[in-house]
Amino acid sequence: MAILDTKRLKVPVLFIPKRLNLLMKKHRDLDNPVKFKPDYKWPKSGSLRNCPKCNEPMQLQPNVEEYYGKPWWCHGCQWQFSEEELS
Repeated sequence: MAILDTKRLKVPVLFIPKRLNLLMKKHRDLDNPVKFKPDYKWPKSGSLRNCPKCNEPMQLQPNVEEYYGKPWWCHGCQWQFSEEELS
């Protein structure tokens, strides 16, 4: 059986201590998790509002899990609004 001579190797040998390896496995766990969908107050379906910027009618977006934006969308000025901003 041949003995590995690390002094003659041209590629450095990487040694990761067991404790460090355990810390590396948790690198995806955040101390403060990021919340991607804010808790906007959603108006009742069929509600109508005008844009405060351009006074055009706005579209109420459906409250589905895949949508991460604000409830109100103005096509005229391309802006999103929440109920809190309009109150």
